[in-house]
Amino acid sequence: MDSNATHEAVATRPQWHQWLFIAGVLLLAGVGLAWAQAAHALPPSRAPQAATVTLQGHVSLQGRPAAPHASWSIPLYVSLCPLGSPVITTTVTTDQSGNFVIPDLAEGYYSISVKGEHTLRVLQGYLELASPSTTVDFGVLPEGDTNYDNTVNGIDASVLGTSYWKGQGDAGFEHNADFNEDDYIDARDASLLATNFWDTGDPLPAPTIPPPTIPAKDSRPALADGLMDGAEPSQAADGLASISITPPLAMLQVGQMFTLTVQMDMSEQVVQAADVFVQFDPRFLQVVDAAGNPATAVVPITDTMSMVLANSVDNRAGLISYAVMESVDYVPSANIRLFQIPIRAVAPTPPGGASLSFCFDEARHNVTRLVYVGQDVLGDSHPAIVRALSSNVVLLPQLFR
Repeated sequence: MDSNATHEAVATRPQWHQWLFIAGVLLLAGVGLAWAQAAHALPPSRAPQAATVTLQGHVSLQGRPAAPHASWSIPLYVSLCPLGSPVITTTVTTDQSGNFVIPDLAEGYYSISVKGEHTLRVLQGYLELASPSTTVDFGVLPEGDTNYDNTVNGIDASVLGTSYWKGQGDAGFEHNADFNEDDYIDARDASLLATNFWDTGDPLPAPTIPPPTIPAKDSRPALADGLMDGAEPSQAADGLASISITPPLAMLQVGQMFTLTVQMDMSEQVVQAADVFVQFDPRFLQVVDAAGNPATAVVPITDTMSMVLANSVDNRAGLISYAVMESVDYVPSANIRLFQIPIRAVAPTPPGGASLSFCFDEARHNVTRLVYVGQDVLGDSHPAIVRALSSNVVLLPQLFR
């Protein structure tokens, strides 16, 4: 082959830069084709999202001031059971009006129960939760369950008694006996326990026992109401109770003993619990026992209010402290006796006498209270006067009207 032919063949062969150009053109063409296909392709199909429900619940609490109030904000244990499914448990905190919210629940029929730290459980059965939200009022949560066994009984009364007249921060203070959440345990808490004594709360939702049929829509609220325990407290009589020391006047000689009685007038008002603080002047009077020795307690009268929670006498400070409750609502009647105070005159009193009067010292929590369903119902209080004269003075017979 001559040199001219060889040169001509080499000249017609593509060079490297030509190959690079061709590759670039092909790459751009491929990218463009893929973009065009993607632009006209349908989006991938997605499964429809299931509707969710927000439960807006409300509870009413016993013994609290009117809402909104901080004492209405409590931990609440909620158990939710969709029909045919396991129970779901959660904890929420109510706001200062007793409201709470649980979001993102599946639509359907539920049994739902709620329970506070020291309340009985309340169950609402077979409620329909429908999107976007469903409001449920669970009613009143009965107070008094200190040990979370869903029953109010003597065990709870014992816990209350060991914590009586103690406040937040005191040794022995038991939070679960502070039924009205005011950080102090007194007759208001005792009356709430008495209100629900021997009561048992509703059971937890039971997924293994579904209803035989779904009730008709118009009858479902009535069914739910029927499943609630009757937690509303009985109504008090229309009026106020009073407390007094009788007889209102006693005249003694120094060294002589005499017995006074503390009693309530409940002719217009039921009383479930009482805190009674009686103050006296220890310079002139002394509380004694049957033998005439200084006493450490007064003499209970338990034929009416039988559960004595506290009973002490401080003869140095001149203070009687007595607390009692009863788990039965008495029909209002006059002159319910609480306890007796045997006293002895230890020195002549001033001409006006020495008083035994009821104490209302908020700073020391020495507040005389008569309470029904957590509310103070004391109207009037009536003290007694004791006049003690020297032993060489002859006393005439006392006449009382």
